[in-house]
Formats: sequence, C-alpha cells, structure tokens
Amino acid sequence: MIRLFACDLDGTLLNERHESDAFIEGVLRSVVESGRYFTVATGRSTSMIDFGEMNGRIYVICMNGSLILDPKGRVVRCEKIDKEVLRQLLEQFPTLRMECLSAQRSYIRQDKETFVAAMMANKDRMANGERWVRRLLEHVDEQMCFSQRTEEILKQDICKINCRVDTQEEARQLQEYLQAHADALVNAPSNQGHFEITASGVNKGTAILHLADQLGIDAQDVAVYGDGGNDLEMLTMFAHSYAPCTAQKEAQMAASAIIGPYQSYSVAKHIAETLVKEGE
Repeated sequence: MIRLFACDLDGTLLNERHESDAFIEGVLRSVVESGRYFTVATGRSTSMIDFGEMNGRIYVICMNGSLILDPKGRVVRCEKIDKEVLRQLLEQFPTLRMECLSAQRSYIRQDKETFVAAMMANKDRMANGERWVRRLLEHVDEQMCFSQRTEEILKQDICKINCRVDTQEEARQLQEYLQAHADALVNAPSNQGHFEITASGVNKGTAILHLADQLGIDAQDVAVYGDGGNDLEMLTMFAHSYAPCTAQKEAQMAASAIIGPYQSYSVAKHIAETLVKEGE
C-alpha cells in the first residue's frame, strides 16, 4: 500500500498556471485524512510553495532535496554546500548572477534593480514566465538580500545556488568547472539553460528515502511523480514512479509508468484513484 506520495510541482502536480487550486488541495487533504503522508519534492525554495490550508499538513522537500521540512516547518534535514567550496565557486565566477539560497532567505551579489531587470528580461524564455516572475517579485523584499559580498554570503548556510547564464561561453565555463568539482557539487537543472547547484550526492530521491525512513515507511510503499531533469534520480529509485506524458523524454524513460498530461490534473487524479483502489 502506498503510504507516502512525493510530487514535483511545475509540470507535474500544479495546474497549467503553475499554481495550486481547490482540486489539488482537496486531493492532498484526502491523502492526509486517510492516514498517509504527502510531500512536495521540488527545486523551488520554501517561499515559492503555497498549498493554502494544506501548508501546515504536508511535508516539504525543496531546493532539489537539500532541505526537508515537517508540516510545522521544522527542519528534518539540511544538506549544506561546504563553505570553502562555495568560496571558490563565487570567486571563480565573480560576475555570474548567482542566487544563493539558505533555508530562510536568498543572498544575491547584484543590487535589486539589476536582479529584477534580469528577471524581467528572461521571463519570455520560461513557461508561464510572466506569472513566475510576478510571484517571485512578491517575495523580493521579504526573502531576498541584495548587494551581498562574498564574505557576507559565506556567513550563511547555503543549500542551493540558482544561476542563469547569459551566453553559451558562460554556460560552458560553468559546466566545465562543475564537472571538475563533481566530488563536491552537482548540477540538476529542471530546464536547459538553468543551473541548480547543490552539494554532491544531494537529490530528491535520497531526500525522499530519508523522509520515508524517518516515517518508518518502506521504499516499496512510496509513490513519486516528476517531469524534469531534477526528477530523474527519484523516478529511477522507486518502483512506483510516474511521469506525465508531457514530461521530458528522459523523465518518461526513467519512470515506471506514464500517465496523462499534467494540464489535465493527471497526477492529482492518479493519487486520488490510488486512494480509492487501495481503500481510502
């Protein structure tokens, strides 16, 4: 019997506006009220996760598995990037637009105006970019610290680095650096052209295994859902793994089964059907 459901968000659980809604939250409520567990498994930071009243009833695995929070927001696990490794990366690429994320806030070397301008310029490259940027900007003053020097960033416990490069040359240099330092860092982007860097060995799959172990749940009783490059590990690690037919080809190949398009609530419906099939 499935006792823990773990879902990616964008392109998987969320609707075509990349948001939660009453139907999705109703399914999550059914999971919890049946005595089972639900966890988000996303590359997003905590400030970009909103499931209404269900926020206080579900687990959260975020930043590609580097941070796990229980329903009360308490840290279950936090995998930090080594500070000396972080220093070397920041000094090697002083002009790249890196967003360094701790469990609470983001630390950015650029000033606010430069950061916002870059986000606005890139919004057309992203699916639902207008909505995504608007949601991000809602949290700018509350969650982001700008004009941060390297030494200020190193005072924080950084779990993940988001970086979007402007040129192919920048992408090549950063990719080569990460390959040369694969013992300390890993890049698991959800989309091409975007770097999502965590400590080596960190991924959604290992985070879900850790949470399942904490909850006393066997891996055979876990169902996972994902659609992108940062979901590959979890899709291959669990027997019950599902990808929407709209997922990236690599994710579809990694999953044990393909379900309908995410826009038609295929993930939420599959969870609801599983509850009925197994006796809610």
